[in-house]
Amino acid sequence: MTAFRSLIPALVLSLLIGGAMAADKPRAVSSDNAYAAGKSAEIEMLKVRASANPSVGATSTLMEADDLLRRFRQAAAAEREGLRAQLDATLARAELELGRGR
Repeated sequence: MTAFRSLIPALVLSLLIGGAMAADKPRAVSSDNAYAAGKSAEIEMLKVRASANPSVGATSTLMEADDLLRRFRQAAAAEREGLRAQLDATLARAELELGRGR
C-alpha cells in the first residue's frame, strides 16, 4: 500500500501533462473537421437548389467551392484561415447567384 501511495503523485502528474498535451491539438483538428463537414453539407444543399433552378454562374461557383473545400482539408494549419475566408465568400456568392433565379 505504501508503494502505491508513492506512485500516486507521479501518476497524477503524468495524467495532467498528457492531458494538457492532448488537449491542444484535437480541438483545432476537430474544429476544422466540423467546419469542413458543415461546409460540405452547405455545398450539397446549394447543389440541390442549383439543380432545381439551373444557373451557369452558380454551377461554376459551386465547383470553385468544392475545390476550395478540398484544398482546405489538405492544407497546413497556417493556410486554413485564408482558405476558410475564401470558401465562406464563395458560398455567399453562390447563395446570391441562386437567389437571383427566384
